[in-house]
Amino acid sequence: MAKRATEVLKRGAVTALVALVKEKANRRQNLAEAMAQVMLNLATDSHNRGLMVQQGAAKVLLPLANEGTKAGMDAAAQALAKLAITINPSLAFKGEKSAELVRPLVRLLQSEDGLQNFEALLALTNLTSNSEELQERLLHEHGLAHIESLMFSENDLIKRAATEALCNMTMHPDVQAKYDEATTSDRVRILLAMADVDDFATRRAASGALAILTSSSEKVCRDIYGEKFGLPILVTLLNDAAQAALPPEEKAKAKARAADEARKAAAAEGGTTEAADAAAQAVLDKPDLTPDEGRQLQHRAISVLRNLANVPELARGMVQAGLLPAVEMLQFTEFPPVAELAKEAYAAMQAADKTAS
Repeated sequence: MAKRATEVLKRGAVTALVALVKEKANRRQNLAEAMAQVMLNLATDSHNRGLMVQQGAAKVLLPLANEGTKAGMDAAAQALAKLAITINPSLAFKGEKSAELVRPLVRLLQSEDGLQNFEALLALTNLTSNSEELQERLLHEHGLAHIESLMFSENDLIKRAATEALCNMTMHPDVQAKYDEATTSDRVRILLAMADVDDFATRRAASGALAILTSSSEKVCRDIYGEKFGLPILVTLLNDAAQAALPPEEKAKAKARAADEARKAAAAEGGTTEAADAAAQAVLDKPDLTPDEGRQLQHRAISVLRNLANVPELARGMVQAGLLPAVEMLQFTEFPPVAELAKEAYAAMQAADKTAS
């Protein structure tokens, strides 16, 4: 199947479809659906996508993604998503075509097909990574609510992709305003929970979103501080990062100590023996981070802590919570971005503590 699709593509299949789709008469629903399915079949092999773009795939797919049968529009939208995942969107969909891509992708976010959800999220993440214009278009198409909804998916890949898409969107001032004006801290609570899952990429995206939001909103800083598990999750990110830099034997010992602490904490909260053992096992089962992954999480966590420390009231609370020694040690890390943020956080915490006394 893949070889036949590649051979058909080499013989100019997309070029022929471009000519066909230009004639509106050829967009009869059955024919349009068939053309969309052909394009989806061709795009399924990632090796075909570059040549598809060269032959004008966007000219075929954009009209088919916006009119016709639901099956035809969804097939065309999914083919567009596949192209946007693999090819730099600024090259594959020049100018206005990038903006035209957002609506069909948002429609896929509402599909009951998990693969369509996943691929649409990846495509939207690529589209919005460096374009405030496309972020605005996504907001205009009401895509943010669908992205946030997919963060609750039972599929870990969809959950990760949704969190990554949301992280990109937090760079837009209107999204920052939504978090700043929210009457509840539910959105922040969700991001904190995502920063504490096992999957590294999800943790990176969630903690990155928190770093962006806390840099622009004192309310988000207060929301994190006010959550019972807010500071502990940030400390866990720092501890996991420190653990990732250890030699294997030391890493195993550190993990065992962390598991024992989790068991004691669960027991102290009145949990059963089974619950305490489960808490310890969850720590032991958590995937080990590479040193580079650890640095990435450490950078995001100390960014959040620095932003919290810039609010004197919260800085004093962080000192009382015992965070000062951990932040002090990070000043001497060999990773300059972390060291610089740690110095700023430490200075703010010290200043707030002196003012209080």
